[in-house]
Amino acid sequence: MADDIVAQIVEAEAKYRDLTNADLEKAYMKLQKSLTQLSNKRSQEGTLADTLESYGIQLEKSRKILAESRATQAERCRKDTPGNGSFSFHPGHDDAKKFLDDHNGDQETLKNINAHVYNMILEEYETERDAKREEIANIVYELAQREAVDKYRQADAAYAAEIQRILKYNSGQEISELPF
Repeated sequence: MADDIVAQIVEAEAKYRDLTNADLEKAYMKLQKSLTQLSNKRSQEGTLADTLESYGIQLEKSRKILAESRATQAERCRKDTPGNGSFSFHPGHDDAKKFLDDHNGDQETLKNINAHVYNMILEEYETERDAKREEIANIVYELAQREAVDKYRQADAAYAAEIQRILKYNSGQEISELPF
């Protein structure tokens, strides 16, 4: 596993060697945007499994709404005086009733779900998403490596400048004679 990671790092370094930091940052931004678009596409289109799961959730929610509406109406009928025909249904009662009538009847909604063409299955989405995340990680690693190399160069330059300044004032001493 560690050898695979090292191989990926070496491959990434070779891949990005000719690119400037600005080019890498542009590539990073494009990949981030592409990843967001992929996620949005997945959210909007979904998969058959996602849609069927949503259908099941809606089915349970509709059953709960109708039960609440009936319970509320029964309670209201007990409290109200005879002859008061006011209704007190859940706000989503009508939609829930239509949904359940369809589910218990023709099942047109379920037929439409099954007939819909889904462009991407979950495995395809995960593969593409993971590839983009890996590429983003490689770019972030390369930029961090470049920043570290720049910091080392700055530190070396600062050290060399300080040594030169010391030698200028102590021109009689050699570097090996310095106390540090």
